[in-house]
Amino acid sequence: MPDAQIRLKGNTAGSWIGDKLKFVLAFDNVDEDARVEGERKVALDAPFYEPTVLKDRRANGCLHRAGIAAVCTNNALPCINGELFRLYAHGEEMDRECLERNFGKDNADGYLWKYGVELQNHEGEAIDYTRITASWSDFDPAATTPMGDEERWLAAWAAEAVLADGDG
Repeated sequence: MPDAQIRLKGNTAGSWIGDKLKFVLAFDNVDEDARVEGERKVALDAPFYEPTVLKDRRANGCLHRAGIAAVCTNNALPCINGELFRLYAHGEEMDRECLERNFGKDNADGYLWKYGVELQNHEGEAIDYTRITASWSDFDPAATTPMGDEERWLAAWAAEAVLADGDG
């Protein structure tokens, strides 16, 4: 993979603690159509607060089985220069391809919000922040109706509340 690129994932405040750093491998930085096993990017996660590296995998599996949209997660044991490295959680990137897998190609144009405040897609568009602002200011579940199916929102929130998913 001559055009693959690697970068540290996260931030120095909480992601780079200890000797097990997190990484993102990108295959599409040089050629935007490049994929490896269908993936544009591979995130290798190793949170210092979760040494088993299993909670996100188990939580996302439960969400999938409950019919709730979630990223795909498994475990990875990278081999670097012929040596096994360390156990990581391998998480799918939350991007258009993830939206297509969860909602179908015709319904994959939704907004992806990081932390509920930073828009991750639709670069260069004039964004109407009315709905996201309303979702943060009104705790009535019925207020989610303009943003999608109320029952699906409640199911997702209920699942996230009971799962040991530290980064849901």
